[in-house]
Amino acid sequence: MARARSGVSGYAVGLVVFVILFVITLLLSIVFYTQLNGSRTAEQSAKGKLATFVRPNEQTIPEVAARVQEVRNAGSVVRQLLDENAELKALTTGDGQATIDTIKNQMASREMADGQNFIAEIDRQLAELTAAQASIQRLEQDLEEARNSVTAAQEARNQALATFTQAEAELRATFDGLESDFQAYQSEVAQMRQLLERQMADLRGGYEQTLSEQRGEVDRLTQENQDLWRKLRDIIGGGEGSPELEPWRQPDGKILALVPEKNLVYINLGMADHLLLGLTFEVYDDDVGVVADEFGRLRGKATVEVVNIDEHAAVARVVAIERNAIVKEGDIVANVVYDPKETYKFYVFGDFDLDGTGQPRTADRKRVESMIIGWRGVLADELDFDTDFLVLGVPPELPPPLAEGEIDPVKIAQDSAARRVFGTYQTLTVEAKALSIPILNQHRFLSLVGYYKR
Repeated sequence: MARARSGVSGYAVGLVVFVILFVITLLLSIVFYTQLNGSRTAEQSAKGKLATFVRPNEQTIPEVAARVQEVRNAGSVVRQLLDENAELKALTTGDGQATIDTIKNQMASREMADGQNFIAEIDRQLAELTAAQASIQRLEQDLEEARNSVTAAQEARNQALATFTQAEAELRATFDGLESDFQAYQSEVAQMRQLLERQMADLRGGYEQTLSEQRGEVDRLTQENQDLWRKLRDIIGGGEGSPELEPWRQPDGKILALVPEKNLVYINLGMADHLLLGLTFEVYDDDVGVVADEFGRLRGKATVEVVNIDEHAAVARVVAIERNAIVKEGDIVANVVYDPKETYKFYVFGDFDLDGTGQPRTADRKRVESMIIGWRGVLADELDFDTDFLVLGVPPELPPPLAEGEIDPVKIAQDSAARRVFGTYQTLTVEAKALSIPILNQHRFLSLVGYYKR
């Protein structure tokens, strides 16, 4: 019995011990589990806080790992970043506590866009500064050259001024001498003028007497000439074939046929009549002849120009025609210079205005002389009984008297030449009338030769 109780008691003790150990183990497990949950919670919290500063996928970046290692050795990441940020702000703006907005405002005030590189901007401004310094250096060189040029110009000016002053003094001395000579010359001219006036007064008196005597002689000769012409007409008579006393009225040929659609006519003159290309004729009615119209004009009703020549005929182009005029077969043609049988002599004097410019020219007189020579006429060297026509240019005007005391030799020479031309013109007119030589002024001559502007 005793042994049985002893065995039961040992079993009970072991069971109690087991139970106690189980309970203790259970308690320890509860405590451990509770601590494990708290550690996990703390771990999750720590990871969340860590993710605020660095993401899990960023922790593997070498640069981040190196920075973490540096922090483990000294300080914290945040501190280090804050220090670097303050240092960068100080380098950028000079203020380590400046905010991002402050920096952006400063960038905007300097016309820098967001995100623009400070270093690049600094490099650009340094480049501009270098260029500006180089430009300043060049400008300084140019300024120095300009100063040198100004100095040289001033020296040249001073030298020129000195030369001018010397030349002025010389000119003044020369002018004084010329003024003295001029006064002496004026005195001599005044004396000579008085002498010439006395001589001219004497000559004028003698000239007027001589001119009066010559006019009386001209009138006498004119009357004798008219009497001789009347006697000649009485001797010659007025029959067919008798010579005309006014050669400019004689026709040279007639129109044989018309080609109106081509504005052409055929005339009875050709190479056998010494006809020339370009020769012009005035056309007149056969029953009227070469006469002036009711207005006193000698221009015919049409003008023709020779364009083709055969042996005994020629083709002429109608270059001008009066309004309502009709050119017909049998009309006569005439040119005062040309004559198929005779050669006329012309004496030409004065200047002409062929194109109506209002300015008579010697060159136009040369054109008139060329017409005469080209159309088988002859130029006379002087007006005499053998001259057939006197051709006069535009009548010259008698110049007004020179101013009292005029001594300009050019004006005196021009006045003398103008008076000489005027006197010659009048004298030729008188002599031609005395010799019964037909006088053709510019208008009459151009009309009688059929001149037109080409």
